[in-house]
Amino acid sequence: MIDTKQFHLKKVDQYGDLTIWEVDGEKIRANLDIEFSGFAGHSDKPYIPENELWLEHEHHPDEHKFYIDHMLAQWKTEKRGKTHEQAMNLAYKVEAAERKKSGDSGKTLGPDHRHHSAKVHRKLLGKTDDGLEVWLVNGRLVRSDYFIDYIEGGHHLIYPWVPEKEIWLDDDLKPSEYNFVLLHELHERSLMAKGWTYGKAHADSSKIELYCHHHPHHLKVELAALGWHIK
Repeated sequence: MIDTKQFHLKKVDQYGDLTIWEVDGEKIRANLDIEFSGFAGHSDKPYIPENELWLEHEHHPDEHKFYIDHMLAQWKTEKRGKTHEQAMNLAYKVEAAERKKSGDSGKTLGPDHRHHSAKVHRKLLGKTDDGLEVWLVNGRLVRSDYFIDYIEGGHHLIYPWVPEKEIWLDDDLKPSEYNFVLLHELHERSLMAKGWTYGKAHADSSKIELYCHHHPHHLKVELAALGWHIK
C-alpha cells in the first residue's frame, strides 16, 4: 500500500476527525494518479484516507474556499446517507453559489456569449508550427463563467467556447507542468481531429503524458512531433 503522507504539503483545517490537507498535485499525477486534479475525498479517489480531504496546491491560491466548501458539502451529505451522485450534485450547487457570490460570474461573457479574451487570457506562451496559439488563461474565471469542472487545459474539440486555433492552459498549474499538459492537449486534439472519441483520445493522451513524467527526456521529442518546440 502506498504511503499517501508523502503527498501532504500542509494541514489546511481540521473538522473533528476530518483533516483537510494541501497536497502536491504534480507529484500525485506523476506517481499515483495522472487524473488527479484540484481536490478530492475518499469517495472520489479511494486511495485518499477516509478521514482526509485533499486540496491541490494552487499556483494562484484564490479558489481554496470554493473547493473546501464543495468538499465539505459532499462529505456531510454522504455522511447523512445520500448517494455519491446526490452528494456531488449538492456540492456543485454550493460551489457555484460561492463563485457567484464572489462576483466572478459575468466577467468574461458578453451579450453574444463569446469570451472577452482580454479577461480570460493571461499570457501567450507561443505558437505551434501549425499556427495554434497556446494561451495561459485565468482558470478561476473559466470555471466560474464557462465550466466549473475545467481543469489543467483544453481545446475547442472539447470546449466550444475555446477559439478553434487556441490551446488553453490553466494558470493554476505549476510552470513545471505546462509542457506535460500541453503535450496532453495537443495529442488529444490531434486524435479527436482524426475522429477519435474524447474518452479514447483522453485515455491515450494521459498515457503519453504519464510516460513523459517518468521519461522526461522524451517530452521534447513528443512535443516537437506535434509542432511545439521547447526552447
